Amino acid sequence: MNGQKTIPLVTIAMPIKNREWCIDSVLDAIVKDEYPKKRIRFVFVDNISSDNTYAMLLEFKNNFAHEYEDVILLKDDGNLPQLRNICIDKSSESDFLLFLDSDVIVKGSNTIKRMISLFEDETVGMVFIPYLPKGGITELHDRIWALKEKKIQNVQEVGMGLTMIRTSVIPTVGIFDKDYHMTEDCEFSSRVIAKGYKIVKISEDPAIHLHVEPIDYFQKLFMNMAPFRWKVIKKTYPKRYIYRLILYSLLITSILIIPIQFPLTLIPFILIFSTIYVFHLVRMQTIYGKLIAPPFFIVSGIILTLGIYRVMLIDLKNKIKGGF
Repeated sequence: MNGQKTIPLVTIAMPIKNREWCIDSVLDAIVKDEYPKKRIRFVFVDNISSDNTYAMLLEFKNNFAHEYEDVILLKDDGNLPQLRNICIDKSSESDFLLFLDSDVIVKGSNTIKRMISLFEDETVGMVFIPYLPKGGITELHDRIWALKEKKIQNVQEVGMGLTMIRTSVIPTVGIFDKDYHMTEDCEFSSRVIAKGYKIVKISEDPAIHLHVEPIDYFQKLFMNMAPFRWKVIKKTYPKRYIYRLILYSLLITSILIIPIQFPLTLIPFILIFSTIYVFHLVRMQTIYGKLIAPPFFIVSGIILTLGIYRVMLIDLKNKIKGGF
């Protein structure tokens, strides 16, 4: 037993609501992981489910608590970042905190060990395994994004669907911001990077995402991601966001002025468009990706930038009303 205590303690944390339809499959997959069970703690925070989710989790706790270090089951009516913070609180003494979404199926039996191995680099704060929709191109963004992936790479932001955090970085980085209802994961990632830690993404053998929110990707960019980006720009001034905002602002401006003095105004448009296109082109890992991905990302960047403009105008309007 003393020997086993030298093995890192991992808390698998899951905020959850109304997942009766899939939670058995999600849990069946993660319990097959070969990591020593006595060094795994589960924390489930049920967001007042209206279906049979809580009862199913209770059954899991009764059946498996003796096999694991602990199985903690709680209820809370807070928003997602608040639920994540409860998970953090209950992960005390753990070396690593693994957030697993309640609709993500892990693949293979060595997920935990594979993620922990990357923390040998002391500068790594988080490790992420992506998850793709089950069957077909359910989300165009996920499929196209996957075309540029290296097997292991450093990234700037990730979701929390299958993400491991080194718990020792949390006192430095802070907990999740309760004001970010839909982009709490990206905001947390930005603080991890701002504090000098790396975020590593393992793109080989991604997990399966059983449920995709019924929202158009471009609508999500404009309405949800844009406010997040603007908040982060104001809060931490990340160079990567500022550079992209400037480049896409120049691209949008050049598009608007083309009709004014054609063809002279076509020159700045070609230069700016080419710069952005080459940026996306060199990041693609396959010929197929080089052909189809850059136009998609350029359209996405334009929509995101327009969304940021919208949020900036709303901010300005509110300041004028409030007398600055």
